[in-house]
Amino acid sequence: MLYTVCSKYHPGVDTHLRNVESLGLSKHLYIEDLSEIPGDITTIIFGAWHISYKPVLKFAKRRGIKIGFLWTSSPTETELHSIIISQHQHEMLYQSSSPTETGMQGEISLLNRIIAMKQNNEIDFIWFAKKDFLAAFGDDGIFYAPHPVHDRTKRTSIPDKNNISLFSSPAIKKNTFSQYLAFIAVRRRIPTLHLKTNLSFKPMTYITALGWMPQDIYEQEINNTYVALHVSLAESFAYGAYEFLGRGIPCLVSPTIARNFNLPLQADIVIHNVDSVKEIADRIQYIVESDEEYYKKLSDTIYQAMRKLKEHNNTSLIKIFREQDIL
Repeated sequence: MLYTVCSKYHPGVDTHLRNVESLGLSKHLYIEDLSEIPGDITTIIFGAWHISYKPVLKFAKRRGIKIGFLWTSSPTETELHSIIISQHQHEMLYQSSSPTETGMQGEISLLNRIIAMKQNNEIDFIWFAKKDFLAAFGDDGIFYAPHPVHDRTKRTSIPDKNNISLFSSPAIKKNTFSQYLAFIAVRRRIPTLHLKTNLSFKPMTYITALGWMPQDIYEQEINNTYVALHVSLAESFAYGAYEFLGRGIPCLVSPTIARNFNLPLQADIVIHNVDSVKEIADRIQYIVESDEEYYKKLSDTIYQAMRKLKEHNNTSLIKIFREQDIL
């Protein structure tokens, strides 16, 4: 039986691996809750890194269990995470490295560690969720497989046009300041617009900072969104954007995300200059001021594209797992 393991402090990796479980391919565990190793494990995939992986790795090696690592970050994300990592993040997420090493190198240090483990035969395979790494590290047992995707129910109602959402993690790769300024800019033209966000922006009459939300409230706010913002500088996949697009809700994205989602770069939701406050603001205005027929057609096109993405990614992942003798 295939098991996947990650830390609760890696929500993106957790989503990735829970989606593998939803395909019926694996059982997913949190390292913080793991008190004993299940007896039916034949293959185990660790997501990201956690200091508690070490004893499990040693046990799995002794038992002859096939061991792999999942690396979800893109090359650019890996570099950015290495630059911005803080001491607090070190304490919570990167306990495997010394503070000096992690503070200087961050994810690059951890990636090099995993690559070295493969070269030393301490693990059997590495699963990259971005194909770019294969040009540098491609070898037997080092492969690419796409992000698995959950079904989402298409939204049938159209909410108030004034409802704009920016739900994202507070990371430099997310380009949140440009998106915030774009909302401020477009609100000068359309004063009725209102922004809801999970980020810690200063609450104003036209900005609601929701903070952390339970899943039911999160989904409610997603479905109550007219246009969402997720114009990231770098993304391995962007599950946050998919939560909108998978329901047919227009969400502005970067070319990087569009490519990850197999969307045409000329699509109306793609922002070509992610640093352009004006381009983001103009696109928000264009969608908000378009008629209902246009909005419905845009929603249908997005929803159908995400259906195709789900079929492609999930089918490809299963095929690659079989080829790699993981299942």
